[in-house]
Amino acid sequence: MIFIFIMTSCSFNYSESGRGINELKDGKELALAKKSLHLIEENKPDSLNQLLSEEILQKANPEQLKWLFEKGYDVIKNNAYPSDSIITVSIITKKSISGEQTFKEFNFPFVNKQNPDSTMYFKITIAEGEIHKLILSTGMRIQKII
Repeated sequence: MIFIFIMTSCSFNYSESGRGINELKDGKELALAKKSLHLIEENKPDSLNQLLSEEILQKANPEQLKWLFEKGYDVIKNNAYPSDSIITVSIITKKSISGEQTFKEFNFPFVNKQNPDSTMYFKITIAEGEIHKLILSTGMRIQKII
């Protein structure tokens, strides 16, 4: 009986390293990720909330969302928006006894126009038409938002 309990609580994560965007395979999720950035730029938190998974909405802290909109707006306005050719996507598969779920994590590098060493990254993880994670990162230090 203990063996069954241990098996049901185990999970395995597999990540495929970042690769370039494939419009046919990644187009739908890429459009959703870009829409979330557009909503941050336009300061529309209610609209962004509609794109987030229910689990994330329950865990999200209002202060985190406020920070995301303030800092995210600055990053988008003061840095070069990345072309699709430099956006990467990673495939993350989570397997457990109860099933398997696949996520796509898009990495948007926003390069600072005055200081290219100050690149900021939006990492947006999507599955089943919903955002499951939204991170703003310097590449060295990660600030997890939701």
